[in-house]
Amino acid sequence: MNLKKILFISSILGILSLTLISQITQKEIEGIVEKITYSEKRTVITLENSSENLIIFENKILNLKKGDKIFYKGKKEIYQNKSQILINSIEKGN
Repeated sequence: MNLKKILFISSILGILSLTLISQITQKEIEGIVEKITYSEKRTVITLENSSENLIIFENKILNLKKGDKIFYKGKKEIYQNKSQILINSIEKGN
């Protein structure tokens, strides 16, 4: 194999490795639900004492209400100059 192919393959493997590591090392964050808004394509959860909204791109009803403690993992993004977190996993706390 020539050097270009070896460098290309090792670059792709490096990118895949970093993606895998970033998915595994996401820490779980705790919050208290202030408000839940359902729409056709997404669910938006507003947390107490937080300016960021949690976004879930699934059309399912969550068993959550105002005041519930939740634990979530997700990716922080900026959309229309507002910080939001795209949720990978969410669960209700005790």
